[in-house]
Amino acid sequence: MKPCRQLVVEAVLALVETIAAQEQMGGVVKAVTVELNRRTALEERDLPSAILYEADEIPLNDFSTMDLYELGLVVQVAALGSGGVAVEFVNSMRAEVIKALKSDISLGGLVRWLELRDAGDFIAAEIPAQAEGALLSFLVHYATREGDPYTFEHNYP
Repeated sequence: MKPCRQLVVEAVLALVETIAAQEQMGGVVKAVTVELNRRTALEERDLPSAILYEADEIPLNDFSTMDLYELGLVVQVAALGSGGVAVEFVNSMRAEVIKALKSDISLGGLVRWLELRDAGDFIAAEIPAQAEGALLSFLVHYATREGDPYTFEHNYP
């Protein structure tokens, strides 16, 4: 049995994986390398890439019979190249991630909602000098039964 947090991360990763092929500069279609929690620098062969990072999970005490959480997640997108064309490509990848996430803000009913937010001071994987990148940060709000991180709670207080 997997904890609720793991199920949420897997659901988000599955949505990010839906952007797995992107048209590169010059009309060439290349698969996007999708990873979870990468801790090493990206190399040219890894690009284009979309990396999902788990950030802090904040417990929210609402004095009810459930445990509420805000789970922070960040997606880093990167593509080879520099200048306007590369920036446009990265912006398209970022838009595709937003579209995928917004297509199911309850992640199949697992969570209450998902909201975009500022990436703040988050530091992602280093990208090559001749690459462009962007960060997309969001919060996922979900609840578990009180004291049971393996069971989602879908009733609202």
